[in-house]
Amino acid sequence: MIVGIAGRIASGKSTLARALAGRYSFKLISFGNYVRQEAQARGLEVSDRQVLQDFGQSLVEESATSFVRGVFHRADYQPEDRVVLDGVRHESVWDEIVAFGSSHRSPVALIFLEMAEEERRGRLTARGLSLDEALVQDRHKSESDVDTRLSSKAGIHIDGLQDRESMLASIGVQLGLD
Repeated sequence: MIVGIAGRIASGKSTLARALAGRYSFKLISFGNYVRQEAQARGLEVSDRQVLQDFGQSLVEESATSFVRGVFHRADYQPEDRVVLDGVRHESVWDEIVAFGSSHRSPVALIFLEMAEEERRGRLTARGLSLDEALVQDRHKSESDVDTRLSSKAGIHIDGLQDRESMLASIGVQLGLD
């Protein structure tokens, strides 16, 4: 089983992905970590989110297929693995994940984590970003598919303001894990 987590910046994707991985013994795979490792290998500044967004976008535009295969290869994916993918950001990447899952006879599911804008902005400023900096990140091309295309492709929508146990219980039931 391959479960993708999508949502806007600071919606709680990584927290939810770690919780799902821990509770259901899924392997955790982070797109952000993959992009960071690839950027570092090419000598790019990995502490700058703009650099990472631009680089990740270029990898996806070059070949979403190669990007997805690289992520799964780096994680040493095996068809019997149950994985949770943290940070699905592009429709083309999700489509490749669906194709990858199909070719490995692995069911796929996309979870969209929703977050009230006021709460999300509060989380961004708590990370030390000004509202202007947060808006620049939100407007990056790598974020353009999140609210529209990925939200509509998600089979599960979760309110990110719920407590963790409620989220996990809901997801567990909807995925047939509980």
